[in-house]
Amino acid sequence: MVDTADLKKIGYSMVGFIAIVLFFDGVYGGIGGLPIIDYWYVSLVIGLVMLACSGYIYKLSATFETIEEMTTNVLKEIHTHPEKHEFHIIYDDKIAHKKIPIHAIKVKRIEKGFLVIEGEQNHELFIPLSRISHTLYKGQPHWLKQQAAKSEDDDE
Repeated sequence: MVDTADLKKIGYSMVGFIAIVLFFDGVYGGIGGLPIIDYWYVSLVIGLVMLACSGYIYKLSATFETIEEMTTNVLKEIHTHPEKHEFHIIYDDKIAHKKIPIHAIKVKRIEKGFLVIEGEQNHELFIPLSRISHTLYKGQPHWLKQQAAKSEDDDE
């Protein structure tokens, strides 16, 4: 199943591809009449340089992550960390109106949009990633969602 974040990435990629094609068409129309472009090897080199630049620009634009992707990456890093027993994951419980710490050892897996932890009597508890507020390592802040959101806003 495709979620909206994937659709946005596909849409932005399509728009970028169309923009590059239109740009190349404009460049070709603008400089296509120059005598130096009549030589095929010059045209080949210019085209390769332009393609390399467009790939580099795409790579730069593809590095932006959403808050959910950042949260997932941090939780995966913690889940595979050799000192996993030193981490705590803090989430906002909307019913109890308080922040609840979860020992990282109780994490079973990270599914699409959910943190799955081992509850009482071998029941699995699903916590939405949107409720994860921060993580602690040896009692000290390791990752804060507010800082991640602020850095994402600064990048834009």
